[in-house]
Amino acid sequence: MIGLLWTNAGSWLGRRPRRKWAAAPALLGSRLVFQGALYGLTILVARTTELGEFGSFAASFSLAGLLVGGPCNGLGVYVARTTARGTSVELLSVIRTMSVFAAVGITGLGILSIVLTALDPLTAGSCGLFFFSLSIANLVSGLNTAVGRPYLAAVLELSTGLTLMCLVALCAIAGTGIPLLLTIAAVGVLAVTTVVWRSRPSSEPRIYANEERMSLRRLFRRSIPFIAMGSASAGYARLDVALAAIATSSTVVAPYAAASRLLGPVALIGSTFGSLFLPIAVAAGDQDIRGILRRARVSLGAVLIPIAVVLAVAATPLMSLVYGAEYASGASALRILAISVIPYAWYWPGAHLLNSRGREWRWLAILAAVLSVNAILVFILTPQLQAAGIAIAWLITETCTAMLVIWQLRRLPTDRG
Repeated sequence: MIGLLWTNAGSWLGRRPRRKWAAAPALLGSRLVFQGALYGLTILVARTTELGEFGSFAASFSLAGLLVGGPCNGLGVYVARTTARGTSVELLSVIRTMSVFAAVGITGLGILSIVLTALDPLTAGSCGLFFFSLSIANLVSGLNTAVGRPYLAAVLELSTGLTLMCLVALCAIAGTGIPLLLTIAAVGVLAVTTVVWRSRPSSEPRIYANEERMSLRRLFRRSIPFIAMGSASAGYARLDVALAAIATSSTVVAPYAAASRLLGPVALIGSTFGSLFLPIAVAAGDQDIRGILRRARVSLGAVLIPIAVVLAVAATPLMSLVYGAEYASGASALRILAISVIPYAWYWPGAHLLNSRGREWRWLAILAAVLSVNAILVFILTPQLQAAGIAIAWLITETCTAMLVIWQLRRLPTDRG
């Protein structure tokens, strides 16, 4: 499947695959290790806590991804796209801005944990710190990919994944609580990211240092569409769990949250695809975008749909094997989530194409619209259908997203004219 993406990269460009695409197997493999570490963390929490406690953790993790990970990763996408276009950005300014976002987000998590009694303040705060560390790692990885160093990005993600695995294993042996586990993991991610960044070749030019230092205000102003897009994207991916925690009990949220984590391979491949496809789409001419989009959809669908079939067919044994017998009730939710992979594979390349053409606000408008739809559906369906209701709401949301992306793509020019 990895080879299919690599092979089609050349036909998208009309020539031999660029180095970025040639590195796709290495980047995907390193992200597989990293996602495996995150899986280990999730499984450890699920296996060592009660169903309701895991549901509370899942809600805190989702809110942290929304309030901290979303804005920080949105800023990272802006920096990666700017760098891919040949404009350098001073790295420390970006990190300082991310630190401000993280501080605001973690404060928001603390307030929410007071308002929503189902959330634990220490767990919520440590989730926020963990997402901040992941955002820094994603920033450095995205910059390396954008400037033609995907192998260094792969080294970073592989090192981060292996470090997380070791830390999770040690914490499991020591029996540490969730807050301490996440804090240790965050420190480990930041340490590895720093080491990998400083180990780049000394002869390499300082591509991220502007002659004129970019102020925080200027950086923030220019990246507002991407920050909003990152927040909306994080909400799109995580808000249903948080809303379900409000609409129903944590014991209902837990099976759905566990089922959604099993879609990790889909998110992994989609993330790798986006990191590699965005610079290619930025460089492509308007007259080439239709062909690029068509081949991208075919390639991504050929990789993701077989995974969805396996998840749907083996839903019950997978839930029991990975999380335990008490999570088997989430099998129906997993089957429905597997179906949602089909519209995702269809619209995901188009979403990146919109961003590559400076249509960030259109993508943001789409996300805002479907987030509203998802919120309404979660509150309507969850009390009656429980975990399956949350999954049905997600399937309908993904289908609406695909339809809106198709509509926006039809408005793109096909010629620079």
